[in-house]
Parts: sequence; C-alpha cells; structure tokens
Amino acid sequence: MANDNVWGKLVSLLKDANDLQVNHSVTGTLRIHDQDVLDSLRECLSFNDAGLEITSDEEFADLSIGINVGFRCYPRIGWGRIANDLDALLKTPKALIKEPRQYILLSPEFTAMSDKALDDSDVTRYRKVIELIGVIKESAAFMDKEEQRLVFINSGRFDIPVIYDADDILSIDLGGVEKIINSIPEGTHQKQCEAIMAEAIVSLTKSQPEKKRFKYLLEHVSDLIKRYEDGYQLFASGFSYEKVRDQVEAARIEYTGKIHKVLSDIQNQLLGIPVATVIVATQMKKATDISYSFWVNSAVLLGCWIFSVLMIFLLHNQYHTLSVIKEEVKRQSKQMESEFALIKDSFESVFSYLFKRICTQKTVLWVLGFFLASALIISHVIYFKLTPPAVEIWTSSIDFVHGLAKGSDSQ
Repeated sequence: MANDNVWGKLVSLLKDANDLQVNHSVTGTLRIHDQDVLDSLRECLSFNDAGLEITSDEEFADLSIGINVGFRCYPRIGWGRIANDLDALLKTPKALIKEPRQYILLSPEFTAMSDKALDDSDVTRYRKVIELIGVIKESAAFMDKEEQRLVFINSGRFDIPVIYDADDILSIDLGGVEKIINSIPEGTHQKQCEAIMAEAIVSLTKSQPEKKRFKYLLEHVSDLIKRYEDGYQLFASGFSYEKVRDQVEAARIEYTGKIHKVLSDIQNQLLGIPVATVIVATQMKKATDISYSFWVNSAVLLGCWIFSVLMIFLLHNQYHTLSVIKEEVKRQSKQMESEFALIKDSFESVFSYLFKRICTQKTVLWVLGFFLASALIISHVIYFKLTPPAVEIWTSSIDFVHGLAKGSDSQ
C-alpha cells in the first residue's frame, strides 16, 4: 500500500512538472507551490524504487515552498515504468502479454495507468489487445511467458510469438476484438468453444511466417470471427467442421472423377474419328466408271457414315450423362446449403468448380461433334472428287425428284 501511495504522489509531481524529457530517464523542472507538493517530493526522494533525485543546487534539507527544482527520475522497472509513448512501454519485459502494474505515458498526452482512459485511446486499445491475448491463451495449449509466445498443438507444435507494436494496436478493429473477447461462453461448452477458437486461429495464421502470425491475427480479426462462428454453428448443429469439410471434399473427388470419366470412357473411339473418316477416305481410288473402284469407294463412304452415326449416338449419350451428373451436383449443393446454410460460403467454391468442369466437358463434346461432322464432309468431298459416276448418279437422282415434283404440281 505504501508503494502505491508513493507511486500516486510521483504521478502527481510529474503532472505538475514542466519541460519533461525522456531519454534513459525522465528530466524536468518542478515548482513547489504548496506544502502538499513539498511533502510528496520529500517522500518520493526518500523512496529508493522511485529513483528520484534533485539535479539543481538545492539540498534535501533546503527544499521549501516557492522554489523551482530540477529533477531526474528513473524508477526501478519492476516497480514502475515511465515511457515516452506506447511503443516504448511495449519494450518493457513481458509488456506484450501483460499490462505493467504501474506506468506513465508522456505522449501523445500525459496518461497514468490509474487514469481513466477514453474509449478509443491508445491505452484502451492496448488493454483490449491484452484481453484478447488472455482469451487466446485459454484456447492455446499453453503460453510460454518467458518467450512471450502462444503454443498450440495441431499435428505437432504450432507457435505464435506475441509480437506487435503501437501501429498494430492503433489499427485494430475494436468492435471485432471485443466480439472475440466475449465469444467463449463459460460453462458446459467452454472447452469445445476454446478448441474451435484454437482451430480457427491456427487455420488463419498457418500460412504466415512465424514472427508475423500475431500481427496477421490482429489485422484479420474479422476473418477470425467468421471462422470461429462457422465452426461454432457446426458444433451447435452436432457436426464438426472437419466432418463437413471431409464430406465436401469427398463429393468433389467423386464428381470430378465421374466428369472426367465421361471422356476417358470413349477416348479410344475418339481416336477413331480421323482414322475412320478422313484417313479411310484417303484410301479411295480413282473410279471413272461403275467398276470395282466405284464400289470400293462407295463402301468406304458407307463405313464413314456408319461410324459417324454410331459416334453421334455415343457423344449424345455422354452429353446426357453429363446432364445427369450436373443435376446430381445441384441436388448435393442444395442439400449442403440447406443443412449448413450458415457456412455455405466455405464450400460454395467446390460446387462452382464442379459446374465449371461439367460446362467444359460439354463444350469438349460439342467440339468433337463439330470435328466429326467436318471429317464426314471431307470424306464426301474426297469421294465425289475421285468418283465422277457417283456425281452423275446424284445429279440424275436430283433431276428425277424434281421431275416428279413438277409432275405432281401440274396434276
């Protein structure tokens, strides 16, 4: 209690002082304007931990009301800390994880630890970060206070060194930090919620270099809240995030395999498109009359037609298979959204990927159909170029049909 009284008197003296400057110690001048100031000054000078000494010519016994004295103050760090600003305070041993018991900040305005801080002041923000560390500590496996680091167990040891500065404190989302501080309920589900928070913290920071993890955590408080709330909603519904993630991943692998199988099942037949159409057509011989070469060429063209018709049926069947898969993916997607509506954003990208793959495969089938039709047309061009009698027969057939049409019109 005596120590606290001396600290309070030291704070009041420094508030009244002028020309305060901080280097390794605090220097300034003080006017002894009444008996209270004189008594406080004498008591602080007599208390070794305060580290207060007169730098002007006055002796202890000569101190009196109405004079100005110069002083130097360098309190023992374990007793109290006088810092120029918040950055300097954070360099105090263990100040990153625990607010020092007694301290004074001279800048941006004189603030003592015992003063009531404004809602958005540097000190208020610092205290909120300390509270946040306390919540995270409960979710972690343990806190190494000497090293000032949080230790999690997640497929091995996962460390988050508590490293931050005043700029990080000034830029935090106070509302978000407050939400995290109040997120862990006391009672029945406390341990489960702490485990959910730990998983959210590790998943958010694991991609960062070790020394930047805590800074990243402060910068992405909103992301941490979302991850925690998603995990908590799943827990409240009787599921675990891992279970849902595994379910979505299994669906992705299953449907991706089915989509790719649509083309892999017919890849041998696809290789036959150029062989059975264009390449076969190049085997045709010049036929100037209806002879052996004429019948060979016609048989080759008929073979191209048979293959093309069968391929059209096959492509249509595979296209229909993709449509069925798409409907099944839609059903699965709606079911997941219905059961886990609160975290649908977490697996929406998986189903979006599947729909894109289905669209791509359908486009590939259309392109293959185009190539098939083109190859069949090329086969006809080669056939009619090498088989003039076929052109004559085709022309005669068209004329005959036109003649029949005119005859029916005249009647």
